[in-house]
Amino acid sequence: MGDNLLLSLDSPETSNNDNEQFVTEQKRIDDSLDRSRLAAEQAVAAARSIQSSAEELRNVVDGELVTAQRRESHLRRSLSRQEAKLATKSSEYHALASQALATSSRLEQRIAESEEARATLAMELSNALDRIAELESILEGRASHRASLGSSKLHHCAQCDQYREELENAHKKIHAYETTIEQRTTAAQFSVEELANSLANQKRLEAEKKAMKRIHEEEIQRLQNEIEEKDALLAQFNEQLIAANDEVLEIHESQVKESKLRACGMSGVSDTSAVRADEENEVLKSRIYELEEETQILRNAMETDHQAQMEKADDINILRDELDLLQRKHERAEMIITQLKRLLMGISDVCLTGTERVNTAWDNPEADQIDNALDMTVGSKRIGFY
Repeated sequence: MGDNLLLSLDSPETSNNDNEQFVTEQKRIDDSLDRSRLAAEQAVAAARSIQSSAEELRNVVDGELVTAQRRESHLRRSLSRQEAKLATKSSEYHALASQALATSSRLEQRIAESEEARATLAMELSNALDRIAELESILEGRASHRASLGSSKLHHCAQCDQYREELENAHKKIHAYETTIEQRTTAAQFSVEELANSLANQKRLEAEKKAMKRIHEEEIQRLQNEIEEKDALLAQFNEQLIAANDEVLEIHESQVKESKLRACGMSGVSDTSAVRADEENEVLKSRIYELEEETQILRNAMETDHQAQMEKADDINILRDELDLLQRKHERAEMIITQLKRLLMGISDVCLTGTERVNTAWDNPEADQIDNALDMTVGSKRIGFY
């Protein structure tokens, strides 16, 4: 009976302690539930913010991709225009070549028309050589005759002076021909040197044109590689964003499920589970911060790439202007070379062999009897030298 009395005396205090402990536990559970709900709401808000930033970044990346594709299309159209322009210039060059051939035909016709005059001049030169030989023979005969007569018979001979004057004039004429030949030879050599320099410049311009075309193709390939890299980077970022969204939704669903269990009185959450929930929230926040930092880094990288692309576009425009200038110089050099080729055709051979022909005609006594001793063949034409 004493034991029952003692139990009855202790029961109210024990009941009060249990009630207080239950109230405290319930309050702690409610606080933990509020913190979990607040953390879940913050996580959802952060996930929505990340999703909004990702959408904005995706729009920016799409805009950059569209811009890069337009720039690539523009470069391809520019390259097509350049190729069309080169084809047009090539056709113009062929037309100029045809015109030059026609001019060459007219020059050959004029050469044929002037053959008669040149032959006449060659005949005059041959006659002059014959006259020189005749005068020298006459003078030698007069000198021997005067020597045979003796000093007492010597007297002034006006005809001999006339012969000497004619002989001196003939020598002057020959010297003038030799001077003309030397001048033409020098001019021909100078023209040949200019032609060689023009050919070297033409080769250099062609090499520069090929280098510019190669640089243009490399720039297009580089833009294509940048577009592929941005596509891969955007796909990677989308995967990370999807994984983060899945993680946030999973945590949110687990917290909602746990909250429902607590509301039904079936929760057995302790201080350890609350700490674990806080740690998960901290991990989620750190993950959100990392994603925001990666997003900012990606934006900075895209801004840097955009600036670099604008600078490269300016460089491409400068290179395109230089290419146009080089093409104009190349066309002008081709025209000059074509004219030089047509105008100097055969002149070098004529001038180089002219001196030899004159020396041969002067030194060879038998050449005096040949009317066309100075004639020569240039290509398919036989002309007289003068």
